Formats: sequence, structure tokens, C-alpha cells
Amino acid sequence: SNAGISYEELVGMFSSSYSASRATINESEKTYADLRNEFINKFLNPIWRLIIDYGVLSGQIDAPGYFDSDLMRKAIYGVTWTGVNPTQVDPTKDVKAYTEAISNGLCTHEYATRMLYGLDFEEVAERLKDEKEKFSQGINNGETQNGTNNGE
Repeated sequence: SNAGISYEELVGMFSSSYSASRATINESEKTYADLRNEFINKFLNPIWRLIIDYGVLSGQIDAPGYFDSDLMRKAIYGVTWTGVNPTQVDPTKDVKAYTEAISNGLCTHEYATRMLYGLDFEEVAERLKDEKEKFSQGINNGETQNGTNNGE
């Protein structure tokens, strides 16, 4: 369509093969990415900078030399805006594709996590570490390794 969104995606009905549906979604995602980037650059980033500037000026953010150093301002302004995760026609195939891309050095875990689930990789990694530690200690849903409940 002229809006950059296919009829199939607009009405939410994909009657074609996986490949055709995936191609349709990819084209729409390009439109969404362009619109999102324009919104980020023209609206979110300028407001974010004003908030940070105010925080430094008011003393709520301690950043000595902030207004004297472009490098420091860039570091403090650093933010990654994420939108909703892209539509998945077949999540299993998408996960497999990202797993292969990571294995072949074509993308990062961070990028794959953001694209597949719209989540922050650092938060996911920390949560997985915590869960792994709990499971290695035999704690699963309040039970010990021998199956008794810790709360009783």
C-alpha cells in the first residue's frame, strides 16, 4: 500500500507461505523503522537531552564538566529507544535464524534479544544468571532437591 503497510498486515491475515508472509512483514518493518527513527530523532532525543540538562543544572545529576565536554554529554545522553518487537510469523524459525546469525558473527545477542522479544539483553542475562543459580542450588518453585517444600 502507499502507507508502507501491506493489506495482509493491516488486517492481520496471512494466507501465503511463511516466506511470502515474512517478506511482507519485513517490508512493513522497514516503514516502521523509518517512522520510529524520525520520531526518536525529532522528538524523543531532544526531550531526553533537555531532561538530562535540567538534571545537571539542578544538581540532581552529578556530572562535573558536563557543559565543557561534548564527549561527556554524548556519554550521558546515550540512550537506546526500543519499540515493540517485530511481528513473528513462525517464532521457531526466527529464533533459529538469529541463533545461526549469532553463531556466525552476523549479529549480537543484544540485537537478537531486542528484535525477537523487545527486551534489554543485560536484564535478560542477569535474570538468566539468577535463575541458573537458583536451579543449581536445587530450588525450583519453593522445593528442595528432595521434593519437600521449603515453606512448610
